[in-house]
Amino acid sequence: AQPLQKRRLLMSFGFVGALLGLLVLQKDLGAALLYAGTFLILLYVGTNKLSLVGLSFLGFGGGAYASYLLFDHVRARIAIWQNPWAAYESQGYQIVQGLIALASGGLLGMGLGMGVPSAIPAYHTDFIFAVICEEFGLIFGVAMIALYVIFIVRGALIALNAKSRFDMLVAFGCTAMITLQSFIIIGGVIKLIPLTGITLPFVSYGGSSMIVCMMLVGVLQGIAVKNGQAEEEMLEQIEGNGL
Repeated sequence: AQPLQKRRLLMSFGFVGALLGLLVLQKDLGAALLYAGTFLILLYVGTNKLSLVGLSFLGFGGGAYASYLLFDHVRARIAIWQNPWAAYESQGYQIVQGLIALASGGLLGMGLGMGVPSAIPAYHTDFIFAVICEEFGLIFGVAMIALYVIFIVRGALIALNAKSRFDMLVAFGCTAMITLQSFIIIGGVIKLIPLTGITLPFVSYGGSSMIVCMMLVGVLQGIAVKNGQAEEEMLEQIEGNGL
């Protein structure tokens, strides 16, 4: 069993490494970060080996540092993250406008249609969270984050109640992908982490993003239905045995 497990792990690492390599060559580092994070979570859930996850994390960290050295736009994004005001009229303009929108909304917001979303170049995709906070306030933004937290908890419960290891890993993977995607883009908008160009699940403009998110929810719902059917069959067996 051990050689088979090692071979499967090597195949998994090879597949993920090739996928991340293609994304890095396309300079799509946001998607690369999303897939790498999802893989690390599933690696820990599937193996329960912190040492293996730690080595993988170091490997991905080395790849991120290599990307920083190789690509000018990565170095620019790190510099903008550290001080966007220094490049306000050029590369830092969008981040600064997003921060101004967050501050302008305050707790209760300026009101629907009262903001100036067009001041942010990517207001309908990357910076939709800033626009929402500007018009509806930080309270509404926190409520959105709370809804994502509820989704995370529900997805984790579905995974924990799964009746097979495969279903459990698939449910955790779907939940982890939406969770990381939400954290990465919201963290970039509020300048917690460097900004990467990905969408906010279920909110940002973009048909392909919405379809993929709905597919992930559909997979989770299918596993939840299987969990419910298995519980019903178990109850029927117990009743049939007169217990």
